[in-house]
Amino acid sequence: MAVEGTKAKKKGGWIALWIVLGVAVAATISDGCVGGFYLKDRAPLGTSFVGQSVAGDTRAQVRRLVAEKIASSKILLTGNGKTATMDYRTLGVTADEQRTVDAIMGAKGNNPFAKADFLQKTNIPLQASVDATSLRRAIDSALVGDDVSMKDPSVVYDAARGEFIVTPGRSGQSISLTDVESSVEATFSQPAGTAVVPVTVSPAQPPISNEAAEQAARKANRMLSCRYVISNGSTKTFDVPASAVASWVSAEPDEAAGTVNVTVDRKALDSYMASMLPSKLNQGKQNEVILVTPSGGRIPDVPGVDGLQVSQPSAVAEKVYQALESGRSLTTVAPMKTVDFTVDDKPVPNNFGVANGSPWLQLDLSTQTVTAYRGTTQVATFNVSTGRAGHYTANGTFYVYEKYLSQTMRGPGYVTPDVKWVSYFNDGDAFHGAPWNLTGIATGTPRSHGCANMTVSNAQWIYDFAPLGTKVVVIGTTPSGAVR
Repeated sequence: MAVEGTKAKKKGGWIALWIVLGVAVAATISDGCVGGFYLKDRAPLGTSFVGQSVAGDTRAQVRRLVAEKIASSKILLTGNGKTATMDYRTLGVTADEQRTVDAIMGAKGNNPFAKADFLQKTNIPLQASVDATSLRRAIDSALVGDDVSMKDPSVVYDAARGEFIVTPGRSGQSISLTDVESSVEATFSQPAGTAVVPVTVSPAQPPISNEAAEQAARKANRMLSCRYVISNGSTKTFDVPASAVASWVSAEPDEAAGTVNVTVDRKALDSYMASMLPSKLNQGKQNEVILVTPSGGRIPDVPGVDGLQVSQPSAVAEKVYQALESGRSLTTVAPMKTVDFTVDDKPVPNNFGVANGSPWLQLDLSTQTVTAYRGTTQVATFNVSTGRAGHYTANGTFYVYEKYLSQTMRGPGYVTPDVKWVSYFNDGDAFHGAPWNLTGIATGTPRSHGCANMTVSNAQWIYDFAPLGTKVVVIGTTPSGAVR
């Protein structure tokens, strides 16, 4: 009876265990239930990193563990009667922390049953890679010595010469790379503490020929010799200096392929274009200025010019990158964004009631003179010859609205080329030089078609004195003959 009772109790225990397991699995079927919610953004159950359980850990906890393992990893190298302890970075090992964390967090995919299955064990190694050339150089330097170690040819930029130059390789002593590389890669499954890696040193020839290095130097120098010209489609152009190109270009040996690979640092290129193009190609806008007279007249003073801003430096960087890769020059227009100018209204100068105030002109038809004032201060008076009968110069208050250094004047029955220092103030009436009418100017005889004829030098003085918007007051009565 005792035996039978024991058997019954054992059977009942198994049933209870399966019930518990069933409840646990049911509790993890979806993110909406207790178990599924707990494992959301956490490492799956049954998951470990290099032998250490991370089940249920958050991403931040996993990241800290991975970083700690990488930081504490050391490799003790022994050979050639020497020893050296190095970390991964020194040996040319790239330990990808982000990829390792992602591999741990996604070890069992998105299946809630798999993530909650603690019986299914998964061990994630460190996600890393080895640069064989860097590995060889680091160990040769430590265990062999720079004076007797085998050397690959190198290609480096010489700033003084402005070109890439080749330092030839040489035969010498070196490590057995394949064995060491395999031993280092084996540590990725347990990257903590210090792993001992034996090293064999023997005579060796450079796996990269000098000719391969010369070929790489020619390619790099071809990149330097090309021009990369970028404009904003308007007035500004930027010619990328060769020194900047040299800072993006590098020549890296690849012992496995027996070549020297010329590469362009795309991140450095993008960063350079993002910082330099705006400073070299952007154009500030110039707002239009309109002078407004007391009567509401509007005189264009300063023309408006739209501004330009580089909008996509990365697009330019891509074009430069493609040109570098193909070894050709480039002339291109950067994508630009237009910055619209605005129109600013500005009252014409009107400070006339004080000494040395705003400039203005008084044209006296009776005396055939023009007097320049600054406010109440008289500055200068000049002789003129105004409009004759049928073409009288009108009285009134006007404003200088247009100016020309030189102009061909046309009217009924006349064409006069190369008229100097023209300042219009009322429709077609202007102050200007009239060397053909010096007698009329000297005697004060009205002889023009309505303009105020002056000597060329005096017309220039008025041109310089009276900016756009200068008030012109015409008074008096036109005489029938000479007044002087």
